[in-house]
Amino acid sequence: MAKKKLTIEDVLVPKEEIPYEVPENWCWVKLGSIVSVNPKKINVKDYPDDTDCTFIPMSAVDGEKGMVVQSEIQKLSKVRKGYTSFIEDDVIFAKITPCMENKKSAIVPKLENRLGFGSTEFHVLRGNKDIIYNKYIYYFVRSHEFLTEAKYAMTGAVGQQRVSKDFINGYYMPVPPLDEQVRIVNRIESLFDKVDKADGLVDEARDGFEKRRAAILERAFCGDLTRKWREENGVEFNEDEISLSEVVNVNPKKPKLEVDDGQICSFIPMVAVSDVNGKIEAMEERPYAKVKKGYTYFEEGDVLFAKITPCMENGKSCIAEGLSKCFGFGTTEFHVLRCGEKVLNKYVYYLVRAKWFREEAKQHMTGAVGQQRVPKTYLEDYMVWVPSIEEQEEVVRLLEYMLDKEFEVEELCDIDDNVELLKKSILGRAFRGELGSNNVDEESSIELLKELIK
Repeated sequence: MAKKKLTIEDVLVPKEEIPYEVPENWCWVKLGSIVSVNPKKINVKDYPDDTDCTFIPMSAVDGEKGMVVQSEIQKLSKVRKGYTSFIEDDVIFAKITPCMENKKSAIVPKLENRLGFGSTEFHVLRGNKDIIYNKYIYYFVRSHEFLTEAKYAMTGAVGQQRVSKDFINGYYMPVPPLDEQVRIVNRIESLFDKVDKADGLVDEARDGFEKRRAAILERAFCGDLTRKWREENGVEFNEDEISLSEVVNVNPKKPKLEVDDGQICSFIPMVAVSDVNGKIEAMEERPYAKVKKGYTYFEEGDVLFAKITPCMENGKSCIAEGLSKCFGFGTTEFHVLRCGEKVLNKYVYYLVRAKWFREEAKQHMTGAVGQQRVPKTYLEDYMVWVPSIEEQEEVVRLLEYMLDKEFEVEELCDIDDNVELLKKSILGRAFRGELGSNNVDEESSIELLKELIK
């Protein structure tokens, strides 16, 4: 039986079902009417089994970049059956969760012997080149709107849900004239390039922030930061260092507490300490009966220092503040540093937060891989410059001012989430004809469609 010939009505979306308005010389079509989804496999019957060909597993597609980053060369004998086949410039689109949501889609690059195979979890989209530009298809299926609707249309068991071929075939797509499609793609890529460059500059700036913070802290603990203060106050510089144990009690003994088992106590798990700002962000409350044994005890104003990898390297240290009844408990992976009269707790806090201090501590870790810890003796024996309380106060004041300013500027540069939002917005505007590239004098895409289906 002969296949029914398409009519323009079969191709176009009914006027009452059009999702949103587009320029007059655009039209809305059902995607499957101009794009072949999972086209017939290429005939490789006459190719020898030892023919080299390109193989693209799902892992070879970088969802963030939207490209094939590491394809393989396989012998045809290994892939001619049981895999998805495609040709150069096809669009491959991951149909299974979570790969689909992770935007694992790409344009097929140059193939070995022009033969390509890959995971069966790819849909292959091959457009009619007379009406649709393959890069236009590619960006369309990477748009937020398409991916969101595809997610809700998935079928199958949990963890094995997939986007069906029927969903793609029936999806409504706005189609501009072919030349406009090319201009839209060029505009998208130009804007994406600018966004990526801005993001790259921010990454460079972040590296600069980290280096400046390290330099500020290094100056603080060698006396350089308060040189001007000493000159103004007639204080002579004493460069002598002392061991930390002379001014700090490391892991002091827990006193005998007269506390009812039902009393609510402050509790600080490791996850509650931010490795970014060195503050307690989510203190918990637990009954004394639940924490009196098997946890670390500390008091208001103590400095908590993560001793286990990778928490120590990541900078998980803080000052225990705002504790109920002025004492609390927490993970046994904290060292507790209780400051004596000759040293400020904030001075010690900034010391153990310094990147160079943590790098030195890492060299002294002991224990099995993955469970290495900084020993108590490392902290006790650490040699540090400890000036007068008055100079320590100036050190802390300067550090708080300078580091707070650094964090403020860094927060202004925190555009990671905005990068994704910007790209979503660019694609959203692109498929509404809002990128300023449309030429209203160009022949409508409907006229080209009519010619093609005659």
